[in-house]
Amino acid sequence: GVDGRFRAREDRTLDEAGDSMKRAMVLLVLAGCSEKPADKPAPKPEGGLLQYRVPEAWTSRPPANKLRKAQYSVPDKEKKAADAELVYSYFGPSGGGTLDENMERWAGQFGTTRESAKVEKATGSHPVTFVRLKGTYEGDKPGFVMMVAAVETEQGMHYLKLVGPDVTVSDWSAEFRKLALEAR
Repeated sequence: GVDGRFRAREDRTLDEAGDSMKRAMVLLVLAGCSEKPADKPAPKPEGGLLQYRVPEAWTSRPPANKLRKAQYSVPDKEKKAADAELVYSYFGPSGGGTLDENMERWAGQFGTTRESAKVEKATGSHPVTFVRLKGTYEGDKPGFVMMVAAVETEQGMHYLKLVGPDVTVSDWSAEFRKLALEAR
């Protein structure tokens, strides 16, 4: 009787609502698949606090020593030179020396002084000091560049250091800057 008529209409309304939800879900899934992200989240470095996204082409490597929280191989886009290396280091709230002390040490790796470094301050998610050195690295690697992003957080200074042939590092400099400025 009457209850059956209302029950049938109620079931049809629920079926139509379910179909609408299914169509909406399919559209959301398809919309999410339409663009491939250019970057991938870096695995959270063990013992580190900084989170960042690396370009898809960069390959995570086991850290070469205990001072490194993460390490990546950065390919030469043009296949004209060797790959570069990105290293993430964090020494705790008061560890690792001052930025000036580190700049002096990095300059020493190029056989020069801190004054030869190109320094730029920027603000992204945190204050970042970019340092760029160019020359012969560690005495036997001419034409190398080191780009460092010193990211200052409440937990201390975090260092992202990209080192390699000039062409490789220069080709990735925009992505490196983005990674550092967006790091959290």
